[in-house]
Amino acid sequence: KDFAQLIYFSSEKGFDLVRSLLEQTKQSIVFASDQTIKEISDGTILQETNMIHKYGTGLPLVFVTKKADVKNAAAKIVAGAVESRGCLCISTTPVFVEKSVSKKLYEEIKNISSRLVKGDPLSEKTDIASYTKEEVEKTKRIISESGVKQRVGSIYKNTMDLNLFFASSDSLVLQNEISGCVVGLIEYSKLDEAVKKANEILDKREIKKWILCSVFGDDSEYL
Repeated sequence: KDFAQLIYFSSEKGFDLVRSLLEQTKQSIVFASDQTIKEISDGTILQETNMIHKYGTGLPLVFVTKKADVKNAAAKIVAGAVESRGCLCISTTPVFVEKSVSKKLYEEIKNISSRLVKGDPLSEKTDIASYTKEEVEKTKRIISESGVKQRVGSIYKNTMDLNLFFASSDSLVLQNEISGCVVGLIEYSKLDEAVKKANEILDKREIKKWILCSVFGDDSEYL
């Protein structure tokens, strides 16, 4: 009577199959974004039940203070941005950085990202592998609609560099889950001000959840 089945599905073609299977099960665990689950459950019995337990969504949030080890912070931010190709909820996008160290952090991330290797996803030497057409187009569209005027990094037909730029706290880039390697730096003068801006971004996001928060700096600055 106890039976578990793992199903991999394409978000393009698998919705009908997954919807049908979910409607026939008592409990389901789905690893997907809120948007994907919404598309699966809208207009069905699933919308009115607690049958689906969701894992996924959210967005890592980073603060870098004036006393941070900037090289270490830059390395960790880049790792978070490109791990698993920078996909959605697990990738670093919003980075709040104190103005006095913002240029230094920008240059460190820029230097590290210039050495990233794009290529074979099965190679241990590859940092950034391939992307689907949909992921590339979505990343390009959101960056374009955000009015980013100057950025480091390019987007190609089926892959991309790490895209780095300074952003305002109301930028669309920071309000969306992006299927790509994107880091937006938001400068601040006081940490309380940055926390307030972060909460404002959260209020504007369709999915109102941060998945985790990292702070680089002396704990006397923020505890």
